[in-house]
Amino acid sequence: MAELRINLPDELIAYVDQRVATGLAESASVYVEELLRRQRADDADLDSFLGNEVLETLLIEGLDSGTDARPWKEIVSDLRRSTRHHHSSS
Repeated sequence: MAELRINLPDELIAYVDQRVATGLAESASVYVEELLRRQRADDADLDSFLGNEVLETLLIEGLDSGTDARPWKEIVSDLRRSTRHHHSSS
């Protein structure tokens, strides 16, 4: 297994330490690994959803309606951020 070193703000380190101290995580490494696995699964779910041909057709029709002049990639990026925010606040 490879090693990755990251720097975190003090408040995030305290949060991770608290999760470990209360037994919600075996260690800081295991906790961060689990968060990354969940994020990867969420990304796969979102990619699957965005890959749906019906959804893509509806989105293209919406873009063609002239109601949003943003590039397609920007709209998808905004949708990803909004969905992640929604998942993290649930």
